Amino acid sequence: MFAPFDVQNDRVNTCRKCKFYKQKSKTCGTPLLGNEVKFNKKNIKLCGCFMDVKTRFRFARCPANKWRDDHKLTEVEYKELKELLSHTIDKVTGVQNKQIAILHRKYLNSNANPSSCRPCVISHINDLHKVIDQYEG
Repeated sequence: MFAPFDVQNDRVNTCRKCKFYKQKSKTCGTPLLGNEVKFNKKNIKLCGCFMDVKTRFRFARCPANKWRDDHKLTEVEYKELKELLSHTIDKVTGVQNKQIAILHRKYLNSNANPSSCRPCVISHINDLHKVIDQYEG
């Protein structure tokens, strides 16, 4: 769910240099509301988010596309993750359990390991469903 600390720092530094960043409120444009601005000959809607919070989330995006996207879920990864989760509705095999732990570590920056604890595995699956929801949202 959270971006690695180096990504968070890179994002915050990018925001602080942006002409749309409001230093006093630490927001992207007008706090909470955002506002329409012209950027690179296009009208964009600033988000109004408090950037010290927004920059922490792995799948958060800059409305002006100023953040690096090297931690973004790719279309191929999205399809693979969705496929894996579609086969884990009733039961999880040992191979799937390992793959779930690997993907949980990768996308959520966690220390998840394969587990025989049913609630733990279900929690990891639910977390990965949230990754898909964020990608689709």
